[in-house]
Amino acid sequence: MTRLALKNPIFVLMLCIGLVVFAGVVTPRMSVDTFPELSPPVLVIGTKASGMGPTDVEKTLTWRLEKAVSATPGVDHVESVSRSGLSIVFVWLKWGTDLNAAQSMVQQQVAFALSSVPKTLGIIPPFILQYDPSNAPIMQIAVYGGGLSAAQLYDYAVNNVEPLIEGIAGVASASPNGGKERQINVIVDPAKAAARGLTSSDVARAIERANALLPSGRFNPPTFSANVYTNAVPTAVAEIGDALIKLSPDGHPVRIKDVARIEDGGSKDAQAVTINGERGVYLNVLRVPGGNVVAINDEIKRIVSNLKDLPSGVHVEPIFDQSTFVRSTIHGLVKEVFQALLLIGAVILIFLQSARSVLIAAIAVPISFAIILIVLYATGQSLNAFTLGGLTLAMGPLVDISVVVLESVHRHGHASHGHARGRVAAALHGTNAVAIAALAATLSTIAVLLPVALLYGLAKKLFVPLAVTVATGMVAGYLVSMIITPVACRYLLPKEHEPPGRIAGALARAVDRVAHVYTQALRKVLEHRPWVVGAVVVLVGAAVWVAGR
Repeated sequence: MTRLALKNPIFVLMLCIGLVVFAGVVTPRMSVDTFPELSPPVLVIGTKASGMGPTDVEKTLTWRLEKAVSATPGVDHVESVSRSGLSIVFVWLKWGTDLNAAQSMVQQQVAFALSSVPKTLGIIPPFILQYDPSNAPIMQIAVYGGGLSAAQLYDYAVNNVEPLIEGIAGVASASPNGGKERQINVIVDPAKAAARGLTSSDVARAIERANALLPSGRFNPPTFSANVYTNAVPTAVAEIGDALIKLSPDGHPVRIKDVARIEDGGSKDAQAVTINGERGVYLNVLRVPGGNVVAINDEIKRIVSNLKDLPSGVHVEPIFDQSTFVRSTIHGLVKEVFQALLLIGAVILIFLQSARSVLIAAIAVPISFAIILIVLYATGQSLNAFTLGGLTLAMGPLVDISVVVLESVHRHGHASHGHARGRVAAALHGTNAVAIAALAATLSTIAVLLPVALLYGLAKKLFVPLAVTVATGMVAGYLVSMIITPVACRYLLPKEHEPPGRIAGALARAVDRVAHVYTQALRKVLEHRPWVVGAVVVLVGAAVWVAGR
């Protein structure tokens, strides 16, 4: 492998460029999130039963549904909540269960269970959904201020802000919370209605008759054809009061405004949102599965900052940003890479006294990272805290192998006296000298990660991406060290060995002294092998004892 690379340096160069370019193309397409995809196998069954109390819902609906779905293959356990007019059943399936197949079977069981419920109860057919934790908001946008009422803030958020946010690629919804949904309230005066022999039902029927858009035929002149509608929809709030309820015995019309008060108000308070001491509304922004959190949130911030024609005093601003955690992880990785490169450079300068050697070792980092990113993209992984953490963990080992190969080539290069043919031989023989040892070290590290494949459930979802990243990094580091590092050594190491300078000479002498002291200590230790083995056994036993406490 190394010999073939040294014979085809142009191919190796093109391979490196291709890897880096391809990684640069696929990386922006990868999903960026805080955690890997965590989709627990859970189905949610929701059933509405208007007018029924929690106890009635429990006895009539919930227990039937629980009993029916518990018999479905793959069900681990069932949980339920019974509320006024609503039954919610959570069906927890065993990890590895096919959610789509399980959902079909649960639907059949639910239909069978509800077939015994009386139709007169008015039960609405249930909905069955797959639970997805990615439905947690990736951003919350606050709308507040300006002295606007709760209904006005809600109306502005829904009609002006929400459409802009939901138009962003990757956004699933931007649902409002807080405020009041605008509605026209007709408040009936019981005394006035009773005096005229009316009830609230009579008023409701009058509103229904006066608020209709009905087809009334077609208009067919010679040149075109059009539908004709009878439009009885009021154009102003006050017009609702003019709707006729009935005629009194003396023939006078009784209108809605005679027995009720009409107001342009809002829905009943369900929740109150206060932002900086002012009433407000906030939008929960949800993304589609696999959406890039960082890119989506950046686009949301851009749109929010460019909002124009805001009502006087109204503020629209993000108050929660999930991408902050991802950004901090990426920033930590970048910081770790630069720190590692600086430390690697310092170590190489101390032990090899060559600035070109630092450049050769640094080449391994971007190429290995490019291979890792391509593999992550091909396996459907996202950039998250675990894969980025795996990149950080793989940073050290993948450079270690390159440094070992570099030192071996550097040592063989001293014997070749810098000749061109000697540099090729030094790169080949130096790499081959450590190839087996480097392969053993790589496979040993990968073997440590193999038990991760035996994990089950949530732990597997979390740690398999980490293991894949580290294992890929180890393999990439080995391949780069065997193929690319020797070619770099052939062309980047100096052709002739110049005498070291004063500082380099002092460093070389210091390294030689440390090596001499280590050699003497090793010889002394090898003379007392039984004691060394005994000490190791005692240390291992003590560690096991401490770990078991």
